Amino acid sequence: MHSLVEVDALVIGGKPRGEADRYVTLLTRERGLIQARSIGVRAERSKLRYAVQDFALLRCYLVRGKTEWRLTNAVLLRHFHADLAAARALPPAARVASLVSRLVHGEGEHPAECASLFATVESAWSMLASGLDADSADALEAAAALKILRALGYLAETPGVPVLSADPAVTFEAVAALAPARREAIEAINRALRESHL
Repeated sequence: MHSLVEVDALVIGGKPRGEADRYVTLLTRERGLIQARSIGVRAERSKLRYAVQDFALLRCYLVRGKTEWRLTNAVLLRHFHADLAAARALPPAARVASLVSRLVHGEGEHPAECASLFATVESAWSMLASGLDADSADALEAAAALKILRALGYLAETPGVPVLSADPAVTFEAVAALAPARREAIEAINRALRESHL
């Protein structure tokens, strides 16, 4: 008998499998990144069809099988997609999610690191969905990337880039502080990715 695991998760990606299944990439507060199979979720009759979409915040019910996680149920807590689309902020939100997918491999062994990444992505999506001007959205994306890289140990404090608070959430204060140094922040991010061979 497999035990049921309940976690809050951000859907940061996915891919179809077969006729109706979908593998979803979930960023969880408790366990980090989880790849889970959602059986029949793409079928018309599926009760999870509209919940298990990219840019959704879910309460997930998962079962660990021999080789993979299986998503058995989910409750939609917030769907960011419509607000992100209305704010024309889907591309930066997707890049934040993509960076996490690129840097994190499998489930986290460090709960504090997992919680930090979750808070960074959730707060970045929330702020982007609220509607920001283009410059602020760019600064927010850079702030989120810096927080993600620092949480994972890829980046130390960088001269010329304002020190961001220890709070993992992206805030309006962090965006305002980083806006004048956005170019330096992007250079620091790219340098960290190159040096880490990512």
